[in-house]
Amino acid sequence: MPNFLFIVLPFELHWYDFSPSIEEVIITKKVIPMAMPKIIILLFGFFLFRGEAVDYSQQNTVLEEIERTFRIGSARELARYFNEVVELSINDSRASYSKSQAEFIMRDFFKNYPPKSDGVEVFHQGSYNQSLVYSILRYRSSQRTFRVFIKLKEYRQRYLIDSITISEE
Repeated sequence: MPNFLFIVLPFELHWYDFSPSIEEVIITKKVIPMAMPKIIILLFGFFLFRGEAVDYSQQNTVLEEIERTFRIGSARELARYFNEVVELSINDSRASYSKSQAEFIMRDFFKNYPPKSDGVEVFHQGSYNQSLVYSILRYRSSQRTFRVFIKLKEYRQRYLIDSITISEE
């Protein structure tokens, strides 16, 4: 095995040997310059398209807490997850409310329709992208059954309730 000495220059590799064959010189002159654009594109793609890590655990934790507030029927606990303005729709009555007004309306809803002990069932959960999350619940009181659609948006790195739609099944 001959001893080789490698000298790396930009876009070119010079391969010195005491007795290099012509194939070795031709291969090194063609392969390395052809590989450089691919390496540059790969590095550019890495820096351009690298994504931020999505913290789905925070989404799941918030959704679980909201589900728990519906299970116990607590408007005060639910209001902790309200945005400053919340859109509420209860049986086709839709309006935007401040955080405190929305808490009052949800307190009235829980008072009129208290949940059964096993009255909340998660129907579906998902997200449109990292900043928009939703959950669909089935809420059962002793008198009626409702479908609850909760939409959360990310505000200042926290998921807050943007809208709640409650419709009777």
